[in-house]
Amino acid sequence: MPDIRAERTREEVFAEVRDLLMSAFSLEAGEIAPDASFRDLDIDSMDFLDFLTDLGQRMDRRLSARDFAGVRTAGDLVGILTGEVKPSSLVLGIRNKDHE
Repeated sequence: MPDIRAERTREEVFAEVRDLLMSAFSLEAGEIAPDASFRDLDIDSMDFLDFLTDLGQRMDRRLSARDFAGVRTAGDLVGILTGEVKPSSLVLGIRNKDHE
């Protein structure tokens, strides 16, 4: 798999995140859409923190759980990873509807 840190489109980052979620949680590709909530995917907060640790290792950078506190969907996660969404906006509940 290509390095997720490289300059990539939102769609490419989503595909990478989807593949990692499928592998980590035995999910099917069709279950993971940008607006799919982690709750609906049966991914609890502890599982999500473990996933962030693995994702950070894959990206060769430390991902702060605080930056991802407001993440509720796969689209939220991708938005932060691509820099399209500021972590603080998710904590405040502000989401860009174009990216859900």
